[in-house]
Amino acid sequence: MKTTSLIYFLPFILISSCSNSQSKNQVSVFENILGKENYNTLSLLTSDFEKDILKKTYPALSTEKAYEKFLIDVKERKVVFWNKISSKNRKTFQKSDLRLEIYEFPDSVWIGKNGIESRYVFNNDDGTIYRNDDGTIHYGFSSKSADINKNPDSLIVNEYNTPRLKYSGKYIEAIRTIKDGNNFLEAFYDVKDKAGYIHSEVMAEILLKNEPDFSNDIIKKLIVMEFGY
Repeated sequence: MKTTSLIYFLPFILISSCSNSQSKNQVSVFENILGKENYNTLSLLTSDFEKDILKKTYPALSTEKAYEKFLIDVKERKVVFWNKISSKNRKTFQKSDLRLEIYEFPDSVWIGKNGIESRYVFNNDDGTIYRNDDGTIHYGFSSKSADINKNPDSLIVNEYNTPRLKYSGKYIEAIRTIKDGNNFLEAFYDVKDKAGYIHSEVMAEILLKNEPDFSNDIIKKLIVMEFGY
């Protein structure tokens, strides 16, 4: 009887062991690409998000169940969480190198014929400025419509402080490197790669449909960054 029980449970033990090993490897690769300091900042912000928001909003639930309920509530527009993140953590993120690995900001902004024009500097994988073959800086440009008759100086200042996803950053690189074979990570990366940022409720619905493992350390960190910062 004992032998039969052991044979019955052995596959589950092996599956669990492989899953834990894969998760640890993902964390190691993710941390190595993102950088130790950035990863530590991400861990701090995630820990405080769980303490300040999840545990206070869902006190009867485990951390894993709280993450799931949080996404459900975001999808259904039932939770307000943005203003619950402490000013201390906002400042920590604002001053961190992590912020500049996730987002990029224009280096020049001006009023064009049809609205706001912005210019961006691209970086190589090693962080150096990407240049054309002739040595000149390779710039990217974007434009958006705006009522330029309404305080153009304010529009320019606001655009300088408006982030967009940094596709060349270590954050996206880390996700791209570890995503294969994980439905959640593949779906997350697919949205970021194709759209950058979408409405929170739509993103939450997509993530819930893709088998999130809320005990996975990386998945928890991505949720905090996506919806908190």
